[in-house]
Amino acid sequence: MAQRAYSLQANDLDTNRSLEEERRDLLARFGALTLDLENVRAMLTQAENRRRSFFDALAQRFGVREYRRAWLDGQNMVLDVYEQPEAAMTLPVETTPQPRAEVNGRG
Repeated sequence: MAQRAYSLQANDLDTNRSLEEERRDLLARFGALTLDLENVRAMLTQAENRRRSFFDALAQRFGVREYRRAWLDGQNMVLDVYEQPEAAMTLPVETTPQPRAEVNGRG
């Protein structure tokens, strides 16, 4: 492949200069928007963490230590809680007192 150079007229050079300025301005705006986007992402993460902490505190107030997600429905907080194992959900069974074992033949 060979390279060839061609002379341009003044108006062509002016058009090129204008297009280059437009490109530089757009790149600068893109860079600024990228920084803004990164800042907004960080702020969004912080807001989500504050909201999660808020729901954690509310859930703990109601005795819930673990949940999957939480949201407000009107004036109620709704939690998706993890299912407890079957054994933990059963109530203790009352037993009748057993007679005392005799020690050395005495009760």
